[in-house]
Amino acid sequence: MTEKHDLFKKTSFIIKNSPIPPKGTYRERMSFRNLTLSEFEETWEDSYWKLFFDETTILNILWKEPKSGSKNGERVLEGVNRISFNDDDLDSIETSYNMVKETIEKEDVSLLPYPNSFENQILEIGPKGQKSDDAYNTFFNKDTTKTCFFLNKEILFEKINDNNKNKPSEKYFQTIQNNQTYN
Repeated sequence: MTEKHDLFKKTSFIIKNSPIPPKGTYRERMSFRNLTLSEFEETWEDSYWKLFFDETTILNILWKEPKSGSKNGERVLEGVNRISFNDDDLDSIETSYNMVKETIEKEDVSLLPYPNSFENQILEIGPKGQKSDDAYNTFFNKDTTKTCFFLNKEILFEKINDNNKNKPSEKYFQTIQNNQTYN
């Protein structure tokens, strides 16, 4: 059997949009769906979140802002990047998962993986939605919380740079175009 192309090794794809300010960095963290407490009853190895991050490839559509603070409709397509997660990424994500699991077991929101909770953290928790003002005080009130996992801006920027390193240069495409012959 032939080897699958890297793009198709992961079984699930999701599409995310990211606005990119003029200076070229991420303006926002990348959010996922709201956390459901009952999903953290499983060990990491058997969890929904391990399967999600292990088997999902994110197609990240980048929208460049012509000027700072541009609104939807004013942004210009900058490119599309593929984001997947390597073993080091998954180890960091596992740490965040286990912190949420411990938070639920001890009923102590101070144990959540807030930004900068540990070294090399790529996945953090934060409030999601317009009515998420009280997300941490109501964390245990319902099975579905007002919080979600976010990929931090640093890992997103790193993934863009990794993709750009592997992308053929403009000069490469010009060389191919100049050397093409038409019959």
